[in-house]
Amino acid sequence: MKKKRNTRRKLLFVIILSLFVLICGGLLVYAAANINDEKENDFRIGNLETKVEEVFTKPVTPLIPKNNTWVEKKVGVKNTGTMNQFVRVMVFPEIRVEEKENYVLLSSNIGHDVKVANGSKVEQIPSTWRKGEDGYYYYLKALEPGTSTKDNLFEFVRLESGQDSRFNNAKFIITIKVEAINCVAEAYRQAWWNGQSPANGELKTIDEELFKQIEKK
Repeated sequence: MKKKRNTRRKLLFVIILSLFVLICGGLLVYAAANINDEKENDFRIGNLETKVEEVFTKPVTPLIPKNNTWVEKKVGVKNTGTMNQFVRVMVFPEIRVEEKENYVLLSSNIGHDVKVANGSKVEQIPSTWRKGEDGYYYYLKALEPGTSTKDNLFEFVRLESGQDSRFNNAKFIITIKVEAINCVAEAYRQAWWNGQSPANGELKTIDEELFKQIEKK
């Protein structure tokens, strides 16, 4: 009888010990899984930044349209980030006539009311830039970190010579807006054209030039 009791006790002890080992083992595995799940991954993300580089020479005398006076205003872009970038620029010319506490905006379209020119004062932009139908000027090269556009978008501006009376006591302002996107895959299409590839016009030519330089994943 005692042998049976001893055998049962031994068997019960073995079962309890086995369960204890399984439970502890399960806790150890669970704890190890928690440690792995909570580990932080350190990823370095590239920096996407640009800066408008501008040289402006303020006229000594008021700008008189009929004199066709060119004013120096050099506009370029520099990649101050850590990634290759495609860039585009929007130019906002504004001609304001002050009237008491308000002001009136006059027509100020580039190419008609406002003229821009390259370093030779020729009214055209360099071949490294192209204007799209959306009003943006696109730089046709991938801009590497720390580098500036090879050519300025333009270097001189002036007002059209017709109808001088419109410009009496007017203020002439030009605002520059630059946008940049990385060169990975077709990111520029997603950011600028809703993921579409332009079918015709200047934008089609721009798209073809940029697509040649994309960085595939």
